[in-house]
Amino acid sequence: MRKITLVFFAITLMPYLAFAESNRYGSWKDGKDPATSLTTELRALISEAEKARAANPIFLQDLKDLVSRYDNPWRTRIIDEDFRDGDFTANPTWTVASGKFGMGWEGLISSVQPKQAAAQQQQQSQKVSKRDLAFALLGQVLNQGSGGSSSNQQAQPTAPSYEPGEIYLKQSISNSFAMTIDLTSKATAGGVDFVLFQGSQRSAGYRITSVPGRGIQILKVSSRGTVTLADSGPSVVLEDGKKHQLIWKRSSDGAMSLSLDGKTLFENDDLSFRQAFDGFSIINKGGEFNLHRLTIDGTS
Repeated sequence: MRKITLVFFAITLMPYLAFAESNRYGSWKDGKDPATSLTTELRALISEAEKARAANPIFLQDLKDLVSRYDNPWRTRIIDEDFRDGDFTANPTWTVASGKFGMGWEGLISSVQPKQAAAQQQQQSQKVSKRDLAFALLGQVLNQGSGGSSSNQQAQPTAPSYEPGEIYLKQSISNSFAMTIDLTSKATAGGVDFVLFQGSQRSAGYRITSVPGRGIQILKVSSRGTVTLADSGPSVVLEDGKKHQLIWKRSSDGAMSLSLDGKTLFENDDLSFRQAFDGFSIINKGGEFNLHRLTIDGTS
């Protein structure tokens, strides 16, 4: 009886023993980090729940913070701005370089509208003297009298032009960083830029640029010019009036990644900038923009 019991026990354990034996010296990692996959899936679920309003916003924010804690090797919180104090001029201090920015019930807001061509034409016409107007009318009469064509041609439409609005934070940001941007943007032209800059001119550095109809790009801007590091193509739309989350990361070895609503858009490497950045700026190039929250973590 004892022998039969041992045989039965051995037969029962055989599948588990075979599995353990076959994996005893095998690789314990298949190339995909389970923790990374889990946090990526959680972020996607949180984003879906947020869009569907399936849970309390405070609860969803707590979940985001929890996921970030385990998916973030950058342990120093450099910037954490949610605008709950209703003031962007202190703690931290944002500086408006151009345009108008204000506070809304969901964070920082900015609206950049195209300049009116009619207003420009009116300003030009006000500068014309009566004498010049008289000569112009006389020329028109003589032209018609000699069989010339009438000048009643419609003016050709011109593309809308914008005066961008820029706001920035002057804050030392480590070369290795993890940035999360929660935003809503609505535009048919123009778009928005997010810039990690070096220098007082706020031009050199890395920037995420989004343009309606063209998608999202990561640019490297230096004294040598502008280089496109990655390009999503027009299929990626940010300026649709919906809430989105961008996560931008860069490690100490220059590996960069950018994800939109839990989906990775880019993964590339660049070691052009090895020093810390001097700050972060937002440039509204045309349209309506709402920044809900910004967090930047670093190594120092």
